[in-house]
Amino acid sequence: MSRYLVSDIFSPRSSGFLIARSILVRDPQDVRPSLADMLRPSMQTLKHIVVNIHVYDVHDDPLCGIPSELEDMRTKNIIESVTITIVVPTVASCNPGDGEAWGRLDEVLTTPGWFALKQVSLAIESRTTDINELEVAVRNLPETQFPRLSTSNSVSFDFKVYTLGV
Repeated sequence: MSRYLVSDIFSPRSSGFLIARSILVRDPQDVRPSLADMLRPSMQTLKHIVVNIHVYDVHDDPLCGIPSELEDMRTKNIIESVTITIVVPTVASCNPGDGEAWGRLDEVLTTPGWFALKQVSLAIESRTTDINELEVAVRNLPETQFPRLSTSNSVSFDFKVYTLGV
């Protein structure tokens, strides 16, 4: 079984070219095909990527390897926006103290090769009943782990934290 659930949006005006792909990461284990391999045939028309990650357990990598997948796609694309939503059962599940995973996303998306990238959105949604706990845990992520995206003049960076309530 694939680790991704994919839905596509095609442009009706430009001969049905793929312009957006939404990906739900079901299982953070390294399973093939990779996201980059799945998207490769559409890289010349794909403008928007939406990734929804559902973390059901505490993992070392709250982004489930997505930065490495994006790194494999960074050249020869026309991607304008990357939207990543991470849904976690608890604050500990998003592992906010692990700067390596978060900082890697910042590094990958600010490396040359993302010529058309204009917007990066990152949202963390938690089922915690205490929004204060979640906000305190991730409040400084934009400044500490996304310094390049947070200060970029060419890419708009949007970071949000939500509680889904239980």
